[in-house]
Amino acid sequence: GEPNNWGGNEHCVNQNKTWTDAQTYCRTQYDDLASVTSQEVLLDLLNQMTFLGQLWAWIGLYRDPWTTWSDSTNTSFYNWGTEPPIYNTDDHCGCLTAATGEWHVTPCSGTYKFLCYGGTFFILPF
Repeated sequence: GEPNNWGGNEHCVNQNKTWTDAQTYCRTQYDDLASVTSQEVLLDLLNQMTFLGQLWAWIGLYRDPWTTWSDSTNTSFYNWGTEPPIYNTDDHCGCLTAATGEWHVTPCSGTYKFLCYGGTFFILPF
């Protein structure tokens, strides 16, 4: 099957990290940053964020043309808040907002909570 048919195996990590540090953490502790490849996965991630009271969280989407995720999955599912901006640099990454479920692009050097998938299912409190 596809690498991200996780069946509820998503994790909202309650630590503030840059996108790159979040990716490294997810790849070490789980499998990778979350790939939002369907409405079902999106809703699972939003439930995780709401449970922990997180407003923004990194997801595995990075750099224009915004079609490939951190785990190299290609996607045809999008939920942009506005049309994705076009950047000629690699310093913009995708984050998810809990209030609307929309994706936004922000500098990768910002620090946010983040969403991972894979590994054993549990929520890290800190």
